[in-house]
Amino acid sequence: MPHVQVRYFGAIAEITGKEQERIPFSGQLNVLLETLKTKYSLLQTADYQVSVNFTIIQDNPILNDGDEIALLPPFAGG
Repeated sequence: MPHVQVRYFGAIAEITGKEQERIPFSGQLNVLLETLKTKYSLLQTADYQVSVNFTIIQDNPILNDGDEIALLPPFAGG
């Protein structure tokens, strides 16, 4: 079964209680995100961006075995 590596940063790591996890998954990004929102209900209202393999994603790609997904809290600027 294919797996993806999911990394959590900042407030998102606080919500999940972990910095990363390896998840058996094959399919589109939005399905993975819905799975994570079910597993961690506070993600449903959290504000974050998603990157796949170090690139911020605005669309809904199909994930491949070994992809790295990161949930990134909003960036503060100054």
